[in-house]
Amino acid sequence: MPSRLVRFLMYLRRRRVFRATVAHIVGTWLLLQIFGVGFVAFGIPETALRFVLFAAILGYPVTIFFIWRYEVSAKGITRASPKSGGRSDMSDLSLNRSDYFTITALLVVVVIIGLGMFRKVVELPSQSTVREFVQAAPVNSVAVLPFVNMSDDPGNEYFSDGITEELLDRLAKLEELSVAARTSSFFFKGKDLPISEIAAKLGVRNIVEGSVRKSGNSVRITAQLIDADRGFHLWSQTYDRELTDIFAIQDELANSIVHELSNLLGAGQSIAPAHPYTPTENIDAYDLFLQGQHQLLLRGEQAIRRSIDLFTKAITMDPEFARAYESIATAYAILPEYTDESAIEAYAVATAHATRAIELEPSAGGPHGVLGYMNMRRWRWKIAAPQFKRALELDKNNATINQWHSNYLNDVLFGADALIAAQQAHKIDRASPAVNVVLAFNYVLSGSEYNELALKHSAAAKEYGYAGLFDDHMSFVVRLRRGEFEQAAKKLVRAYQEAGKDSSWIERFTDAMQDPDKIPQALEALKSAQSDGTATDGDLFFRYALLGQPDGFFALAANHIDDQRLPYVYTLLPEAGRIRSDPRFAGLLEKIHLIEFWRENGWPPVCQPLADSVRCQ
Repeated sequence: MPSRLVRFLMYLRRRRVFRATVAHIVGTWLLLQIFGVGFVAFGIPETALRFVLFAAILGYPVTIFFIWRYEVSAKGITRASPKSGGRSDMSDLSLNRSDYFTITALLVVVVIIGLGMFRKVVELPSQSTVREFVQAAPVNSVAVLPFVNMSDDPGNEYFSDGITEELLDRLAKLEELSVAARTSSFFFKGKDLPISEIAAKLGVRNIVEGSVRKSGNSVRITAQLIDADRGFHLWSQTYDRELTDIFAIQDELANSIVHELSNLLGAGQSIAPAHPYTPTENIDAYDLFLQGQHQLLLRGEQAIRRSIDLFTKAITMDPEFARAYESIATAYAILPEYTDESAIEAYAVATAHATRAIELEPSAGGPHGVLGYMNMRRWRWKIAAPQFKRALELDKNNATINQWHSNYLNDVLFGADALIAAQQAHKIDRASPAVNVVLAFNYVLSGSEYNELALKHSAAAKEYGYAGLFDDHMSFVVRLRRGEFEQAAKKLVRAYQEAGKDSSWIERFTDAMQDPDKIPQALEALKSAQSDGTATDGDLFFRYALLGQPDGFFALAANHIDDQRLPYVYTLLPEAGRIRSDPRFAGLLEKIHLIEFWRENGWPPVCQPLADSVRCQ
């Protein structure tokens, strides 16, 4: 066996594999040094070096293949002789047609790798741009990145996440601070990015990061505050305590950060310290609460039901645990969106829990937001309005409440106000998929002048993890508005085919958007898609609105009055003018109680009173 290994190594030596490997490693090192200096000179982030290294790794097999088969000498490129260890005889080993083809193919591979690397580098924001974004952020802005779970048990991940969320919640309640929301901060969990890039994406000047080690009844928490602009550590601290002191640690953490940020604001300015807060005296109930929060944020039927079980156990241990009541109310409120659960029954349970949360903790805005959300879903506009108002008064930095409020304002057809609320939600939670979806949709509803912003935020939603074809649909609408009909159809067809969905309606629909005479064929295609189950009623509402087809829209709407699942908000699309001006639209508005609401609270720009009815444009 050893003699075979020696012969194999000698063979590799003759084929110059070792020499080529050393040369490739040295060449890669030189490239990293050169590019490292060049990237700094041109303001390209250091993270771009990983693409250079990745390209070098991909190029190694190409190098070995080339050196194995060919020799480069003063005589040019010739085929290598296995017996001569690379010294070739020109008469026997000169290049033939297949060799030229092979060398060309290798060059193409090298070019593809190089272009791919170049594209990745170009797509990165320049270091100067990153710094400009960071410097533009308020001095009192901060993001809390997920604390790393350093415990021996990976199952304690929920605890480190929970500590992060609790600290974030404490800071967010301080009016003088601008705090990035939980969803945005947690998007960067486990991602190896420079602090400055994360801060630029979140729109903050400062970053908090840390770790948690939980062992039995003991916990060690390490935290540090970093100035993302200069890269300096402003403060760091390690806490070794018993679990029973966890709330005191959270208070100390929050106030230490507040103290350091107050120093940055300069003379005459300060941030009020966080008030001591103990959500429960029962540490076991708190542990169950953190587990429940972890499940609730995962969404999906199983996760939400598990969260309900955990919150129920927490409340059993501490019947006055207000945060647990708020969270279980949220879980029941969103349960019908993920299951076949009766909304009437789920909302009844959620209402009881939200009401109890308010009784226990009147200063909490979340429960009011949950109540507003459920009443919005049930078209109880007059009840939902003050609930959202109160929720925002108590917790204006809550991205979810701002997002729900935007949905509410669109539902009552105050589109301009809905856009402002969506922009506020995004200011708080920039990396939230849901918030970017809501903002992109608001821009699409607002018309062609917002096309680029609609594309920007629909792409962001996809980047941050929003599943489905939302980005493709928004791109489709924008391209239609630009008159790029062929491109619009091709892109959406490709997206549907990749998703395994029927795309037969798309070309007919696109043709109808260009030529009104082809609308009958488009409507026929839509009905076919509905009958074979490849298009939901929600899809059809959207497409009827874009085509401006009242008959199809109102026929479908008649089926969704009782179940209150009527996406009439699509009528805010500029293309839906014929639907809004149709006499049947006023009847629809009457059935969903909007006219009564407007008479008492003011009329939206798109609709005005007309004798005993309403006229919309």
